[in-house]
Amino acid sequence: AARRRVDEACGAALELRRLVYAMGLAPRLAGTRAIVRAVVDVREAWAAETLHEECNDYVDLVGQRFERVSAVLGGTLCCPATDDKAGASGLVLGSAMTTTRDALWTAAVQAAFEALVDGFARHGTCSTEGRALMSMDLQTLQATLDEIRRARPARRGAPYVDAYITAFYQPEDDLLAWIRDHRDAYKPHHMAALLTARLGKTKKRPNLKDLLGRALHQ
Repeated sequence: AARRRVDEACGAALELRRLVYAMGLAPRLAGTRAIVRAVVDVREAWAAETLHEECNDYVDLVGQRFERVSAVLGGTLCCPATDDKAGASGLVLGSAMTTTRDALWTAAVQAAFEALVDGFARHGTCSTEGRALMSMDLQTLQATLDEIRRARPARRGAPYVDAYITAFYQPEDDLLAWIRDHRDAYKPHHMAALLTARLGKTKKRPNLKDLLGRALHQ
């Protein structure tokens, strides 16, 4: 029973740490507001009907920011060298600092991917070519971050963004089913933007609102 209570306490502490990172430190480290603005600023690229051969410039800017974040985390949370005086306590401290650094990095990466979805959802008009460019931006960003420090957020990593991008290609009935199945994973305005981008040319706004309402609340 005592071991179970310890395990429950540790689990609660880890969840609390995740929430603190996700709601406070991680968005600031990732610069999520700047990411959303950068995605919004290339609105013409999303509506274009020509294929792009290169990703948008903001991807490089995000990569540069994360290089600085990695340097800061490595400099301030690096493991201290252990010696005979430090002994086991030094090893424990070093392990704790490494865990904290890794958790912060992963949380910041997740915040960046969440910001991508927020930025993509600001565009009610998006062409098929624009959607392909979103995929290119995502793949390039993932590769860039991996070169700095590999991380795979369990909740909202690159697959979270990719699923949102590729849902655009589904037929209407399948898209509505996808929205219904994923309504807890994305925000309502994410789903509204997706529906508008996919069906906005063929359906009037009141009809879109009705479709969205039924998909979200059935």
